Amino acid sequence: MSPQTKQNRQPLLSMFKNESCDELSTEILFGESVEILETISENFVRAKTCRDHYEGYIRTESLADDVIPPTHKIIAPLAHIYERPDFKSLMIGALSFQSFIAIDPDQGEENGFIKTLGWGWVWKNHIVDHNQSMRDHTLLAEKFLHTPYLWGGRSVFGLDCSALVQLSLIACGYECPRDSHMQEKEIGTNIPRDNLARGDLVFFKGHVGIMTGQNHILNATARHMHSCIEKLNDVEKFYNGITSMKRL
Repeated sequence: MSPQTKQNRQPLLSMFKNESCDELSTEILFGESVEILETISENFVRAKTCRDHYEGYIRTESLADDVIPPTHKIIAPLAHIYERPDFKSLMIGALSFQSFIAIDPDQGEENGFIKTLGWGWVWKNHIVDHNQSMRDHTLLAEKFLHTPYLWGGRSVFGLDCSALVQLSLIACGYECPRDSHMQEKEIGTNIPRDNLARGDLVFFKGHVGIMTGQNHILNATARHMHSCIEKLNDVEKFYNGITSMKRL
């Protein structure tokens, strides 16, 4: 018997890392699918994400039984969904970067908007084909400057250090695990400090960031409760040293 797969149809879906569900572990974006591992209660199931194989506990009310294959994904930090193909019409939803959607094949473009399957209209420049990869992960990550910090967050509404790295890398076609210690183990090739350049990943104990140049690093940090660019030396001092430096 094949595993049961369901799809998130809420703009954001929380996953929790313990059965009491009192701590946010990660978030599943709209259109991402999960494999159901175990029914915990009427309200929760234990599941594994199909995109990055992360396990957690999910509210059943956020999952749909029918999985709609995506045709496109959101490439803007945030894309509004409108009731009609008109920027003055009612906004009926908002989707974060890398959310999956399906385009209605029976509707064409109208006023620069594209109709989603079973939902509203999205601005055409806010989406790309779901298989399309971008080129510059650092430029994508910089779009999240000043985004609020949220432990376990994975969207423009709030994210943590490893989510900033993961979202920017998967948008560029890299397979990237969810947590920083997993990323440090599985991503990139070690480089010396005097060779650091824009786009390199720097890991600390329980933390990660992306170099924006030779001396500055972009990171989502609880130190400032948002994503910011700082001097690498300052971050290194706070985290008591660098554990590794990686190049993709």
